[in-house]
Amino acid sequence: MKIESIPIVKRLDGSYLSLTKVVVGEGRPKLFLGASIHGDELTPIASLWRLIEYLKVADVKGSLVMILGMNPEGIAFGKRFDPYFHVDINRVYPGDKEGILPRRIAFTIFQIAKDADIAVDIHTAGVCIPFILIDPIEGELKERVLEYSKSMGVTVLEEYEEKQYKAEHLSESLPPKLLDEGIPSFTLELPGGLRIDWKGVNVGYKALINLMIELGMIDTSPVTIDEYPVIKEDGFRRYDVRSSSAGILEPYVELGDYVDKFTPLGVVRNLVGKIEEWVRCEKSGYVVSMPSRSVVYPADRLFTMAVRD
Repeated sequence: MKIESIPIVKRLDGSYLSLTKVVVGEGRPKLFLGASIHGDELTPIASLWRLIEYLKVADVKGSLVMILGMNPEGIAFGKRFDPYFHVDINRVYPGDKEGILPRRIAFTIFQIAKDADIAVDIHTAGVCIPFILIDPIEGELKERVLEYSKSMGVTVLEEYEEKQYKAEHLSESLPPKLLDEGIPSFTLELPGGLRIDWKGVNVGYKALINLMIELGMIDTSPVTIDEYPVIKEDGFRRYDVRSSSAGILEPYVELGDYVDKFTPLGVVRNLVGKIEEWVRCEKSGYVVSMPSRSVVYPADRLFTMAVRD
């Protein structure tokens, strides 16, 4: 195992803001894993710790390249975005070598990732079941992405429908930019946030082991994911249910539940308990994520659902 510190910029005191790259093995296939581009998403880092410990005693064919903490200052300050320029690094790929700090970080990550044969960008989605997101893509490359993602043993979802996908500027995140280069890439969402979800850590570790098995990088049996529900059906995409009222949410559902359209997912109450809003989804589907806090505001994402068009 090789650990390398990659300097990005020099600070005022002469120290360097750096990215930590860990490489296990050598040659092809080459798998890139990026953890925690958002500084308030820590579960992925711990999943990679567990993976590294396992690979110390495994015979690895090819090479695994990891960046543990792609937003080091965001992690240090507990901030989702770059804490100096308040920029979402996950919306500025492929970055700029001569740009402001978040764009330099994105540039460095992109140069490393685009040398891989496959790349996984690992995030968290709060209170959720683990799931994979597939960006809009067609043809043989999509078939490869689906093959790799399904091998991991967790829920696989298509991204938002086109209008919302564009509104969220998701095409400027890492996986779609790598897909533009012909490199199979997708996002793995794990439970947790600033507080690590240790069951989610185990799921991430298992899912990555399964991917390495699929790629022929390690020779062992696939691992079953049993810590959280898994949606095994195909053809679902992610869909958000948002609030129209401020108040306190009382959910009626659990993660992984299947809910028919217009069936209440919960209610939003005011301070004296009066129901201000019945929360419903316009489509039938599975509950993928729920809020991590009870107080909600208008337009808050309350539930992420797995729905069919």
